Amino acid sequence: LWSYNTDARGEILIMRIWRKVSSVLAKTSRAVVSRYVRRMETGGAPTTANVEPPQTVEITEGRARVVFANSNEVFYNPVQEFNRDLSVAAIKYYSEHMWNAKKTKGKVPKQKPKSTAVHVEISAVMDSVKANDGVAMMDADPHQAVAVTESGSSSVGDKDKQGDSVCGSAAADATSDQLLPPVKGTSDQLPPPVKGTSVVHQEVAHQGSGLHILEALAASGLRSIRYGLEIPKAESILANDISPEAFEAMKKNVEHNNVGDKVIPSCQDASMLMYSHRNPTTKRFDVIDLDPYGSPSQFLDSAVQAVADGGLLCVTCTDMSVLCGNTSETCHAKYGSVSLKARYCHEMALRIVLSSLDSHANRYYRYIVPLLACSVDFYMRVFVQVFSSPSEVKRSSSKQSMVYHCIGCESYHLQPLSKRVESGTMRKYPPSIGPPVDRHCEHCGSTFRLGGPIWSDPIHDPTFVAGLLEAVKASAQSYGTVDRIKGLLSVIAEELHDVPLFHVLDELCAILHCDSLKMLALRSAIMDRGYRVSLSHTNANAVKTDAPHGVVWDIMRNWVKRHPVKNVKPDSPAAIILSKEPQFETSFNVRLDANPASRLLKLSRFPQNPEANWGPKPRAKRKVADDGNDVAAKRKRLQRKCVTTGHPPDAALPDTPPCTTKDI
Repeated sequence: LWSYNTDARGEILIMRIWRKVSSVLAKTSRAVVSRYVRRMETGGAPTTANVEPPQTVEITEGRARVVFANSNEVFYNPVQEFNRDLSVAAIKYYSEHMWNAKKTKGKVPKQKPKSTAVHVEISAVMDSVKANDGVAMMDADPHQAVAVTESGSSSVGDKDKQGDSVCGSAAADATSDQLLPPVKGTSDQLPPPVKGTSVVHQEVAHQGSGLHILEALAASGLRSIRYGLEIPKAESILANDISPEAFEAMKKNVEHNNVGDKVIPSCQDASMLMYSHRNPTTKRFDVIDLDPYGSPSQFLDSAVQAVADGGLLCVTCTDMSVLCGNTSETCHAKYGSVSLKARYCHEMALRIVLSSLDSHANRYYRYIVPLLACSVDFYMRVFVQVFSSPSEVKRSSSKQSMVYHCIGCESYHLQPLSKRVESGTMRKYPPSIGPPVDRHCEHCGSTFRLGGPIWSDPIHDPTFVAGLLEAVKASAQSYGTVDRIKGLLSVIAEELHDVPLFHVLDELCAILHCDSLKMLALRSAIMDRGYRVSLSHTNANAVKTDAPHGVVWDIMRNWVKRHPVKNVKPDSPAAIILSKEPQFETSFNVRLDANPASRLLKLSRFPQNPEANWGPKPRAKRKVADDGNDVAAKRKRLQRKCVTTGHPPDAALPDTPPCTTKDI
């Protein structure tokens, strides 16, 4: 460069470039070294001298006690205590009042032994278990494998069935030394067998008459342990998780709670495990519990086949952003329905999940009967019974509806997929005639968005809800979140079960730009017109009513007459709605029966979050991150992190423009 730039001007330019490059290299190297040192101080691999023994943490919930070596060993979220309390109460009530052992259990079919199987007597298995401090056996054929716990009881996934394959410590059978090959799961690959595991083939039919439960995604096993301790009729609980770390934690917690005679840890792909229990029907589970991190969509097909006729299926969904309309295309891909972003989105999300469950069941001549569906915090929980009946499956299309949602006044209309023509023994379900709306909304002139299909039949069973509420009150000391359970079930019991979706009071006032109307005054005005009205557990300001939308808007017009609105933009939804005269006069005097009983009793209906960061915790990871599961520390570390470069603004290269992309 010097040879080609002999003049003073060229020398100055070259020097400036060299100083610039040197400065950039020096600062970049300092930043890299600083980040490396900071990482080593916080989350780097410590030396042998600095390694501290893990501190054991014990968590007590209900009658169960689970132990963790550290906070990142297995995923645990205290927010879900309400979910577990409600699940224990619901399954316990189901087992005592709705589950009929004589009706659901059949005789054990006689099966010819396979030539590849090594048949072992129960006594031999017991001796093997005692000699090896507990055996968890695996079979290359998941339909014929069986598990044995430390107490020597065989693994039973459902009534009168052979046990399911599980992975664990070594089995003392030298004649079958073949390991289970990896199985591709629905979301991950099955981990390799635990070192030292051998295979024992066994065909043992369980003769018990108790309840057989599967928790397909058990993590630490806390929920399964509570089922074993708190549900008297639970005979066996198969606690499964694909993670080897979770499997080891489950074994420790099962032993810690002395429930080895009921709870059998398992390490398999959840879908493959349920598929292996489809046939014969005597192998199916009485209760299946799905509580995944995110969407359960990949497990629904196997779950509706593995649950017994009349059995209970419990499903949790935490992907509320998808179900509530933020990504409608993703919702359609996962659940087969288009979600809408509306104020009733949480109830619509419940109905989308029920529609998806029924759709999966219909493919196998089965159908669902919802018992309880609730939206709580950041997730939803549904309890449904699954039955088999080809004739009843034909009615399923009449239980599904499309939703027309007005983008101006938020009015909604339902279009059933088919009609019900039932007279005596004659049953027909022809397609419906639609649409139920014009191209433009009759109230504000706006257009519609189309969503669905959703479940338009009742999402709760009033008898089940009332019985469950009384059962919870009778054993209030058994549940740590009993006040919230009573409040939730009380509001659900007051809901109009035959009215899908609802209006929202503050949204009605916001559309008209008018003063806020009291809830009791609006409820009284609707009841004066002869219509029913209730709250919804999904929204504190919900107005669920069977009154037509025109009646609701006439009541709001009467309110605006008493409280005039100023500065309404022409051609806006408010201007078009208020341009029409109300068809009747409205009294806003509060009626005594307009105040719901749950409000009079001051129950915990819509509680506030008790602490900061009350929501979903980070997904369980095998490797401990720098911040662990501390959400606050992770948010602080990622604050204003640039999406494009991945570097925080304070560590950016010198003389570079500030980050202008979207921050996270």
